[in-house]
Amino acid sequence: MKNLLKILSLLLFTLLSTSIFAQKVDQFILSATSPSLVNQFLVLDKEGMSVEDGYKMVTEWVNVTYNTPKEVIKGDVENEYIRIQGVGKNMSCSMMMGVPSCQDIQYSISVEFKEGKLKFQLTNLERYYTPGEIAGLSGWVGYDPQLADMFKKNGKPYKVRIEAAESTMAHLNDLADNLAAYLENPLAKEEDDW
Repeated sequence: MKNLLKILSLLLFTLLSTSIFAQKVDQFILSATSPSLVNQFLVLDKEGMSVEDGYKMVTEWVNVTYNTPKEVIKGDVENEYIRIQGVGKNMSCSMMMGVPSCQDIQYSISVEFKEGKLKFQLTNLERYYTPGEIAGLSGWVGYDPQLADMFKKNGKPYKVRIEAAESTMAHLNDLADNLAAYLENPLAKEEDDW
């Protein structure tokens, strides 16, 4: 009973903190008004789109975009919510001593539906570190670029951190743009005589 109470308390805290700290943006970016990447969300609009159509198009988009869509979909409540987890190969990149260094990212995105729009929210982000690559880091490690961590105490930028964050955000923005384009031009259902 004690463990159940702890789990419920943790779940409630997580839901509250997610909703309190979520930040709407036009694209994934770090700024004074959006200082943390995780929990940012985009609203994708499509005039005349019903909740049911939005859900159907996102489901189709996942099936078209990912090699293993059944493994990518981690949560699904019809016409309300879809949560996907994907991996971007070599999508967090920076130059270290003149040599490009890239890690895979693993992201969780939730999609919620309303009439004429959907909410595309980054809910979790991790980077993969090969064992021995960086002391103390191995496997999937939580990653949430913060604006405050991009600059040294003297105000000079950490180029490596900025490059890694920018390449990660570019991948997430490409993903959102891809979905927005799909909403505008979903799979055409043409009748072909074969």
